Amino acid sequence: MATLSKRKNSWSFVIEIGKAQGVKVRKRITLPTFKEAKLRMAEVESQVEKMRANKLNPIEIRDALKFDSTRMFDFMRLMATAKEREVLQKFIYPPKSETVTVSEFTDIWQQDFELLDYSPTTQKGYRSIIDLTIKPVFGHIILREVTAFDIEEWKDNQLRAKKRSNTTVNHHLMCLKSMFKRAMKTRYLNSNPMKEVEAPKLTNHEAKFFTIKQVTLLIDELKDSDPEYYVPAITARDTGLRSSELFALTWNDIDFETKVINIDKGVNVIDREFVKHKPKNPTSKRKVKILNDELVSTLQGYKDQRVFTYNLLQKKLKGTDPVFMNASPVTIDGHSVLTRMKPNAVGKHWRKLLNSYTECDHKDESHDPECYPLLNHNWHSLRHTHASILLFNRENIIDVSRRLGHADVGTTYNIYGHLMDEDYEGMGNRYHEVMYKTGS
Repeated sequence: MATLSKRKNSWSFVIEIGKAQGVKVRKRITLPTFKEAKLRMAEVESQVEKMRANKLNPIEIRDALKFDSTRMFDFMRLMATAKEREVLQKFIYPPKSETVTVSEFTDIWQQDFELLDYSPTTQKGYRSIIDLTIKPVFGHIILREVTAFDIEEWKDNQLRAKKRSNTTVNHHLMCLKSMFKRAMKTRYLNSNPMKEVEAPKLTNHEAKFFTIKQVTLLIDELKDSDPEYYVPAITARDTGLRSSELFALTWNDIDFETKVINIDKGVNVIDREFVKHKPKNPTSKRKVKILNDELVSTLQGYKDQRVFTYNLLQKKLKGTDPVFMNASPVTIDGHSVLTRMKPNAVGKHWRKLLNSYTECDHKDESHDPECYPLLNHNWHSLRHTHASILLFNRENIIDVSRRLGHADVGTTYNIYGHLMDEDYEGMGNRYHEVMYKTGS
């Protein structure tokens, strides 16, 4: 059994093949990423077992793997001897069916989704695109016969005839790109038609955030109308956590003494079931400092309420229990239990609150006119609001990026860079203040 090991900027594994003249024969294979190495290791182990079963000696097996590791299959097959070509064709580079259709390959691809480490949300999205778009349009075509022209023609039809947005079409193209990439990796294809397809340009939409007055009014009203959603809302506002991160929190993740929240997982609701997953990207795994004592005391009070409710149910609150639970117990199999708060349910209540400002008469005195318009805002706007407040207060964008768990600071700048324009405009005044007035 081979094991993976990190080697600076790559991952490798050593496969033990056997012995030849009393000497161990092994082969090290190195790949750029953990995911590629993990997939390749499983593939190599299967290949070695097949070659052993067919009585190939360890040297022949090693040499066959050596040819494969170059990733220049056609060239190496031309250079190989007849015996080596036979081994390569039979065990390492077996010819795939030239009649496999796109529909048949999507079924093969979907079986590998978990092995490829796709998130539950990505899996659900890809399956939907496969069923609603890829199979109806391309399913009957032989996989090897799909051309860039076919995809470009489909793309133009989606944009012009069906009036699909650039964003939606891009999502579908990303799914196709992943599918053809997998077909290349598994050697169903020798070339990828997606390399010649241009994605439609996306318009950069400015992040929708609330003003301080808006978010204060909204959360105060939420406290009165839907109090059980009040604590998740202020936690989102004061930490900038993603919805999937917020509702994955357990009490073990909150350190009340150091005022730090540990983010190491996410959760999504797929087909009404909670599905835990890894953080969105490596930098999403982080520790978020709670910046205000009010949130600490609110969370502590919220925890005390949960302890009281659990005591009434004759249960003990555990550190592994989710932080955000519905306030009212429900009866399941004759037992009263608390159920987890669903992100989509909270988002729906928040949307309802925003709609009350969007749809009502602007002259309605019960609503502050500053809360208009909020049509394009949503729960995620609380995250944008948190970031905008930090940047308006001239916090370092690198620190803000780390706090938000962005993959790199470029992501943060692309989303919030416009908020810093006003700060840049004031740069001259601040420079003049330091250079010419400090010493006077």
